[in-house]
Amino acid sequence: MPHARIRKGIIMVDFRRRRRTQHRESPFVVLWRHRHRLAPFYVLSATWAAGGLAFHWLTPITTVSICLFVLAVVAIWTGQVLDRTIERAYARAVGGTVAAWIVAASVLGADHPVLLRVLAVGGLLGALPWWLHRRVRAQVRVERTIAAWPRVAETAGLARSRLTGVLVTTWGWTGRLRLAAGQTARDVTGRLRTVESALRLPVGSVRAEPWPERADVAVMRVIESDPHSDPVHWAGSPATSIADPMPVGPYDDGDVCRVPLYDRQSGTHHALIAGTNGSGKSGLLNLMACHAVTAPDAVLWAIDLKGGIELRPWWPVTDWLSTTADSARTMLAALREVIDVRGSVATNRVWQASPEQPVIVVLIDEAAELPVECVPDLESVARRGRALGVALVLATQYPTVNAVGSAQVRAQLRTRVAFRFLKTGEASTVLRDTSGTDPAVIRKDRPGCGYVEAAGAERPALVRCYWVTDDLVSHVVETWRGRQPALDPATADVVSTFPADGDDERDAPPSIPAARQTDSVAEEAAVPLAALAEPGPATRSPAKKRLDNEQARAALRAALSGVGEEGTTVEALGAACDRRKTWIYRELDALESARLVERTGRHGYYRGTPRLRNEPAE
Repeated sequence: MPHARIRKGIIMVDFRRRRRTQHRESPFVVLWRHRHRLAPFYVLSATWAAGGLAFHWLTPITTVSICLFVLAVVAIWTGQVLDRTIERAYARAVGGTVAAWIVAASVLGADHPVLLRVLAVGGLLGALPWWLHRRVRAQVRVERTIAAWPRVAETAGLARSRLTGVLVTTWGWTGRLRLAAGQTARDVTGRLRTVESALRLPVGSVRAEPWPERADVAVMRVIESDPHSDPVHWAGSPATSIADPMPVGPYDDGDVCRVPLYDRQSGTHHALIAGTNGSGKSGLLNLMACHAVTAPDAVLWAIDLKGGIELRPWWPVTDWLSTTADSARTMLAALREVIDVRGSVATNRVWQASPEQPVIVVLIDEAAELPVECVPDLESVARRGRALGVALVLATQYPTVNAVGSAQVRAQLRTRVAFRFLKTGEASTVLRDTSGTDPAVIRKDRPGCGYVEAAGAERPALVRCYWVTDDLVSHVVETWRGRQPALDPATADVVSTFPADGDDERDAPPSIPAARQTDSVAEEAAVPLAALAEPGPATRSPAKKRLDNEQARAALRAALSGVGEEGTTVEALGAACDRRKTWIYRELDALESARLVERTGRHGYYRGTPRLRNEPAE
């Protein structure tokens, strides 16, 4: 109770004395608060006490047995917890020295003068590396921040908030900020720059996000060593299934952000990627292409309306690549009919991805360049494709309603990724919740940094996407070329009815000019394909009759029969019979099962067997 005195019948309460005394903390609180700096003294005291107990209560043999057991436990524990060799060596050296001293004390006594001098000198030598270690210094800085937080909170407009549960990490430290009644995480995110100023930290180093269990608690994170300072290369791990969430990149605390493109319960997840020039959109498209190409139950289709400059390197492993508006219109019309036929043959509420029934992942770069005529087909695919195994990924610079086709299309894009924008308000055109996110402050020298909203990735924290280099793209293409699954028969039959446009990249290698496509492919395949291959777009007759399936099979067999020992590629065979690669793969599998086709020693090359060559011509 505050000190009081009586003056003329009035009780006078001295609150000033109470204000002076309430700042006096218990010695135990002080010792606990500064435990990291005082840890060497705690170890010395515990060692001396253990030596005294061993001298009075244990025999030397028992003491040695206990010390050996404890050393074994310490060795195992340090190997699992400490990730640096020098830290493990330091912990084991300290443990061995302490155990040796306790064994000596069990024989000579803990008060022996020589042992006391050894304990003092050894304690000082062991304390210096501890005090100089980066993690201990970081923990000390955090302790000072916790002690100064009431003053910082008052300055930042977060009075009566408390900083608790602080944990020092590799990148900085994280703590829970318990707010006053009526305050939420939005109040914290609006004052981050003020907190940075009060703590004398660089701009952008303080992050905050809601605590999912309580509205009056926010997670505050201080980044001292930014994991996004350097590009993080993609590890090259193939996807075991398209249903596996795709690793996008690390958050600012080192955790990995994972985004699903498809799950077996709800179907595909359409995605919207937005950001200004050079912000990293194409990098994420490449990452999604890696995920789709390496998955055994997915097929990649792509529309690149920048002339194929971004997605053209994926052509050898892409079932259909369109690089102009006319070809894109054809692809979207085909997708609409694919969804119609899949709906009629589906036996489950959600399309179940498998190598026999692959999901079609459609990447669309520069979606704003799609013709207006494509909007009805795009709307239909966006509405119905989720349950029927078609995933749309649209990338654009500024995602207005017109840029993504229509409001119906935009409403179906559940996964959102916002890279750097020019203005703060532009984030609301992509992200549903912009509290704590500001893509406009992302640094220009850090492409690939952005905010992700997706199922299982709701954190409003900055992510830096893995970087897929050009060399790595080439490596993935060469490794997975010819290993993509074929479309299911119903889908393949629908797709085969759509003629190949002259700008369609499914027949000719992207590095070969259009005027030389037929000659170069024929020369590589060592088979006379001039009579069967399509002419270039400049000389193609619009009235040319397309081969039906029986004629295409006959052309495929003729091409395989005329090839030499070196074999031919799937691309050359597609040019010969006017079919896409998935149709070719399906027919090759059937011919291989009948022992009419075999693979050569060169990856991706096929040739007819003598049995096929000896068959009578139909």
